Amino acid sequence: MNWIVVGGVHLTPVTLLVLLALGAGLLLWLDGRRTVAPTTAARRAVRHATITEGVAVALAVVPAILYPIAASFLGAPMVVEPRWLAVAPSIGLWAFLGIHAVGELTWPGPRRAHREARLVARTTSDVVSRAARWGTYALVIALAITAGALALAADGPRTIARIDGGSMVHEGSFPGWWWTLPVFVATLVTAALTEVVLRLVALRPAVEDVDGRWDMWLRRRAARRILRVVHLVLGLTLAGLLGLAGLSLRWVASADIGVDGVLEPSAPGYIAVGNVLFWIAVAVVLASIAVTAWPARDPLPDRSDDPATDHAPTEAPA
Repeated sequence: MNWIVVGGVHLTPVTLLVLLALGAGLLLWLDGRRTVAPTTAARRAVRHATITEGVAVALAVVPAILYPIAASFLGAPMVVEPRWLAVAPSIGLWAFLGIHAVGELTWPGPRRAHREARLVARTTSDVVSRAARWGTYALVIALAITAGALALAADGPRTIARIDGGSMVHEGSFPGWWWTLPVFVATLVTAALTEVVLRLVALRPAVEDVDGRWDMWLRRRAARRILRVVHLVLGLTLAGLLGLAGLSLRWVASADIGVDGVLEPSAPGYIAVGNVLFWIAVAVVLASIAVTAWPARDPLPDRSDDPATDHAPTEAPA
């Protein structure tokens, strides 16, 4: 069985998965305990949101660790098409968004004999800031442009080549359309699913017995967490394409032994472009992590200075 070394400790992939799941569950539980829920219905809503996010995060990481777990049980590396490994994070993100969609569709509604419904027309713009939404669009556009540029730069579906001064052909793997097309399609699907889930967050039933500001704060928190995961996965996917392209260019540009054992010169232009792409990929990774971990400035509203509801309730029959 293969082992993974973490801090000098040898762990099996299954053990590592269990530890990660327990850690994520503990953080979500502590976050739910820290959230001030003014009523029983509010506590039920917070609990529902916490369970939904916990299950969604657990399913999101499964595709990323499925390969080492399967290889551990088989005792040998699995033969998997590399381009499918490139879309594995997107598949995990689809599972994340799907669980959130189920959570929003099963959102707890009013339970009293006389139910109150606040007739408020909400849109996605009410629960998502303009900057966060445009950030998603920017990542989708950047991935589309990167995928198209890499496909055009490749000399084949998944290779790139150059001819040096000695008429030798240097060829290496490169993310051509064989890689970028699945990534591009997966990105479009992710963008569509994200819009659907955010729309469900905006349209879900309001939490009863709490003021409208608290209910809207809970919606904004859910939408913000969804977008942070989406931004992280899209950013890492973009960084993966750029980093792979940069390393491929450096590999193709490296000096090689030519005819009669003569060391052929490398291509400094390829190396320069490869370095630029590699460091852009590093910057994208750091920026994605920073955006995901950046603390939100959205304090929990104080119920003491707000009426019971922001909108006049309309009674509906049980």
